Amino acid sequence: RYSWMISLSMVILSIIACGTSIKFCRDVKKLTLFLIGRNATLWLMKELYWDIKFREVLKLIELKLKQLRRCPIRGMLKKALTTAPIVEPPDWNLPFEIMCDASAVGAVLGQRVDKKLNVIHYASKTLDAAQRNYATTEKELLAVVFACDKFRSYIVDSKVTIHTDHAAIRYLMTKKDAKPRLIRWVLLLQEFDLHIIDRK
Repeated sequence: RYSWMISLSMVILSIIACGTSIKFCRDVKKLTLFLIGRNATLWLMKELYWDIKFREVLKLIELKLKQLRRCPIRGMLKKALTTAPIVEPPDWNLPFEIMCDASAVGAVLGQRVDKKLNVIHYASKTLDAAQRNYATTEKELLAVVFACDKFRSYIVDSKVTIHTDHAAIRYLMTKKDAKPRLIRWVLLLQEFDLHIIDRK
């Protein structure tokens, strides 16, 4: 009749005894009588059981995050991505390429040497509340404007190929009756010698 109480007795005892850590119940009958005497209901026990499970999962996640923060591979990977041969100095005789992404406004400046892209600079920023409401094409154009502004010292008076996710940016660059914000961005981009390529 009370078999479900017995199966949950260890979990319930752990809550009653110490709050969050799990301990084993030595006297299941005594615990069952205690629970029946307290009029413990099934829904309360299930709620307590899932609360314990949730706490265990949170503790595991916290432990994994602590291990990840202390992980030497993370530092090695960061160092490998930001030093030679990944990051190279620019060759001023070659054209530049910029890869933009609008998901969180990120860009990579690079140059092709023997069909291999050499990274020169990384840049990224988070979108503010207003920018998160932009249409996808506007976000992509914002990423291009951000990249050109960030890499301005490299790309002024150079040929630049920009790789984006949206072909509509080329349309926005020539559109006459656009929003004032887009017109400002297009005016900012006109000082550069840009060639826009759709990645798709």
